Amino acid sequence: MFAWAVIFCVTITQLANAGSSIDISWSDCTPSSAKGKLSSLTFDPPSPEKTNANFSAIANGTVSETVNNGTFEAKVTFLGIVLDDIKGSLCSPDTVPIPDNYGTIWYLGIKCPQIAGDFSFELKAYLSSSAPDEKVKMVMTTFDDNKDVIVCAELTLDIKKSEEESEEKKK
Repeated sequence: MFAWAVIFCVTITQLANAGSSIDISWSDCTPSSAKGKLSSLTFDPPSPEKTNANFSAIANGTVSETVNNGTFEAKVTFLGIVLDDIKGSLCSPDTVPIPDNYGTIWYLGIKCPQIAGDFSFELKAYLSSSAPDEKVKMVMTTFDDNKDVIVCAELTLDIKKSEEESEEKKK
């Protein structure tokens, strides 16, 4: 439920070459039988995010019971091809350097156990202007320690080059 943010940022590592902003859209793919529900996923500053600047991703929602520990799995696709199947822990903080100095993600982790009720989670990221003018999709599903689904989010990242970068590339 909280690790979606790590996956969102790691998605950028699958990309190469120039971009100036990232339009991000999302949908809740949580099944009705899951233990949680996402109510919002917001970005600060609001989307589109700018490259070469820090931004935050904030998830809000509810869980129906206490989560003592958990994992996440994210499948990242580009043009219908699976680029990566990423797995990790919900409860451990991590710093994820993006290859080729494209940026850094600071995953703050969650304090486990996560008590039943409202949750909010924030992650910070910095992405350089090294991303192509393309769309990447990612489906991230979180699980409790019994492997039951907590929440699921589907993200679309639309990398857009500035007009100046597009003109430079044509020269």
